[in-house]
Amino acid sequence: MKSLFWADGSAQIGLGHLARASMIARALNAFADINCILLTCSTDEALGARFRSAFQSVQRISSRADASQEINLLKRIIAPERSQLLVMDKPHYDSSLCDMLAQLRRTPNAPRIAAFDAAGIRPGCVDVIIDANCPAEDARRFDRTDTRALFGPDFAVVNAAFLEARDRFCVRDDMARIAVSMGGSDPNSVSAMALQAALEVENATIDIVIGPAFEARTVSRLFAAIIEGRVNIHRDVNHESQAAIFADADACIISGGITMFEVATIGVPGFVIAQNDPQLNNARHLSSYEAVVNLGLFSDTSVQSIAATLSTFGNSPIKRKKLSEAATEAVDGKGIDRICRALVGLMKGTGNTAQQ
Repeated sequence: MKSLFWADGSAQIGLGHLARASMIARALNAFADINCILLTCSTDEALGARFRSAFQSVQRISSRADASQEINLLKRIIAPERSQLLVMDKPHYDSSLCDMLAQLRRTPNAPRIAAFDAAGIRPGCVDVIIDANCPAEDARRFDRTDTRALFGPDFAVVNAAFLEARDRFCVRDDMARIAVSMGGSDPNSVSAMALQAALEVENATIDIVIGPAFEARTVSRLFAAIIEGRVNIHRDVNHESQAAIFADADACIISGGITMFEVATIGVPGFVIAQNDPQLNNARHLSSYEAVVNLGLFSDTSVQSIAATLSTFGNSPIKRKKLSEAATEAVDGKGIDRICRALVGLMKGTGNTAQQ
């Protein structure tokens, strides 16, 4: 069987869409020997070897292509490749794209269509919507439609390394180590703000993870702020290494993308600074489970405010333990398995496309 993925990534929109697509592609191949093809307008710098290697092939489209051109390209690719599944992972699903997807879905021998982060899409455009940042109860609006909704943290895409690191983590008396990770990119240099706040925690060691799409100016600011013996900078970090960094920390300052779910899976107290409005909504949703602390949008907070919140939790192991327990209860780290089962069932025609 073959599956076509349509995902983009860049320093501005982040690498979360590509990261999630690559994890699902690897899992599908291992789960049911499904060959996966990536359609993207991402540059070589954003795509990277670790994302590219998850796919049988990569086909580029112009970043200036409109929805009509993209759909026509999809049709040309789907027919000869005989793709049974199209997985969408886009930052936006505007009305023209929804119209095109609905049209594609009605064509003869069309693939089944799954879409990530498309909770606002109208029923009938795709077969399955997957959104870990949408309340599970919101799936009810797709009842009695031919679109199935998989909503809530049970469907968070998290690499197995983070679940395996759960046994390694424990809540200690002191907040002696703080990890900072803004994901694959940091267009607003939020890492520098987080570092300054973390340095306000007396005697704490700070580990900063630099993503592959960090801009040079952000990296320079971080290196300029290094304090010997207190700040460690980590580059070219794989999932296993990042999971180990998180598990060794007493708290993590993170953005509101996939990293937020990675930290929650381990059970590390997570403090979320949103890079944009969608991430702010993500943080609000997961904080409703008391699984993370939502520090708000980066432009609406300050070093002093972040430091004060860290101090409150740093002085209370009880607060951190409660946050840790709520995080692991909300995010069990098994979302990829659930998603793969649903997608394979969809491809084989055994999955019910109506919400159950």
